[in-house]
Amino acid sequence: MKRKLTSVKKSISAFLTLSILLFLGCSGGNAGNTNNEEKIVTETKGTPAGQEQIQDISDNPAFFSAVAIEPQTAEEKEIMELIVPVFEGQLKQVKLIEEHGPYTDGQYPDVKFTLTFISRKLFDSKDCDDLHALFLQNKFNPSPRLGKKPSHGNTVVAMSFFRTTKPPTVHSLSLRMEFSGAKIIVFVYKPNSPLDRM
Repeated sequence: MKRKLTSVKKSISAFLTLSILLFLGCSGGNAGNTNNEEKIVTETKGTPAGQEQIQDISDNPAFFSAVAIEPQTAEEKEIMELIVPVFEGQLKQVKLIEEHGPYTDGQYPDVKFTLTFISRKLFDSKDCDDLHALFLQNKFNPSPRLGKKPSHGNTVVAMSFFRTTKPPTVHSLSLRMEFSGAKIIVFVYKPNSPLDRM
């Protein structure tokens, strides 16, 4: 009888040991799979090097998918050097997304070219007023084209400036800041426009 009990105990013990080993083996395998799955998910969700992400509620989602272009002419590059640091002092970052040469359809007869930017910050009227003040602090002067203060509309704010550079060159430009999409269109005018002498 004792031998039978011992034999049964050994069988139960062997069964339990085998069950535990199988359970641990399966769990270990699953744990390994889980780690791999987590790694794959992490890698999929990761951001490619150098690509920016939304970090703040004021960030403009369209900014991150917009493709930046390079200015084409020496004058466009000079204007960019003058205005981009001022933009980024108020709006975090901007990208040049479009340029347009002289308008041949007569819509803007005194415009030399336009540069269209997209802002990382979703700006409002106050940002536009603050940006105007920042331009004045950076050696820009208001021009008579739109007056000394920004012109406010429901969905847009406009302002105009002169900026003198060396050798003595006077640049006349205006900004159209559109709340929808956080776009800024910079109009650069031909010299001696009648609207600059009002």
